[in-house]
Amino acid sequence: MYLNWSKFNMPYRERYIKNKVPAISGIYMLYVQMENEKWDCFYVGNSENLHESMVAHLDEKKHPQIKENITDYVCGFEYAAIDDADERIAACKYLFDKLKPECMEDPGGKGIRVNIAKSW
Repeated sequence: MYLNWSKFNMPYRERYIKNKVPAISGIYMLYVQMENEKWDCFYVGNSENLHESMVAHLDEKKHPQIKENITDYVCGFEYAAIDDADERIAACKYLFDKLKPECMEDPGGKGIRVNIAKSW
């Protein structure tokens, strides 16, 4: 499945999310900048409302590792619209298997291959 990814956005802060992320269904990837200046994906999420889910991570009690990365490091994000819930889950599974993000558990199910935007 080909996804039309947003441009890479940083930093992961409320004002950037409010200005850049629409209230649509889709998937998103959160990145942390490593010491060698490279970016590493630490979380892949899917949501009925990208805007709400991404803002919620800023005050996250359910996933303290996500909050810790966002608070302590330079983080960025990108997202893609996917309306169908089953396709979102399958895309997340594929990205989980490929990227091995540290702040999430295996979502289970069967993955569907998607493109990964690396425009940054």
